Amino acid sequence: CALLIHPQAATLHAVPVAGALPATLVAHSFRGDHVEVTVAVTGPDGAPGSPVTLRLDIPTYAFLQTQRDHPHGLQPESQLFVELDAGLMRVVEGDGGIKRLRGWEIERLRD
Repeated sequence: CALLIHPQAATLHAVPVAGALPATLVAHSFRGDHVEVTVAVTGPDGAPGSPVTLRLDIPTYAFLQTQRDHPHGLQPESQLFVELDAGLMRVVEGDGGIKRLRGWEIERLRD
């Protein structure tokens, strides 16, 4: 599955959008022109899932930082929502490029 981060849902504590699942930020690191963000997603049954690493462009990451209610922005254990989208994952895996969906650029990194 692909993961689509919804910072508004997490920041404003709004009702998650349909299909969004709670996630916990595990780690993030700068890699030149992008940021790698690792999140652990809670499954629909409430069971913790395997951590998944996403690649965010710098503007998206900066926006997430400014929108967080934590005084230092995104930190390990920050809570956010992600949307599982199998269709998007097929597109991303198809050519390995970053696809834009609803304004967010995401890519699941290969092991």
